Amino acid sequence: MATRWTSRVLEDLLSRPLPPGSFWNVNLPHLEADQPEPKIILCEPSIAPLPVDYRVEGDIYYYQGEYAKRDRTLGTDVDICFGGNIAVTLIRL
Repeated sequence: MATRWTSRVLEDLLSRPLPPGSFWNVNLPHLEADQPEPKIILCEPSIAPLPVDYRVEGDIYYYQGEYAKRDRTLGTDVDICFGGNIAVTLIRL
């Protein structure tokens, strides 16, 4: 599924102008095989931080991102992707 979706996204993005100092950020949803094909949606990035936690075992630290707990502000990449569609965001450096 990811290969098929990525091909669709690349076909779309390669036809769009990319301003200097910018790049595309693409988030693919996690969908079961029987769910509808996701739409490609251009959207704004979420600026809410990812809730994170760390686990320590001896002197080793493990990062534990809590993606399911991310803020889902309507219309942002997190909302679009968690809603079952492909979120595409233009990031300007």
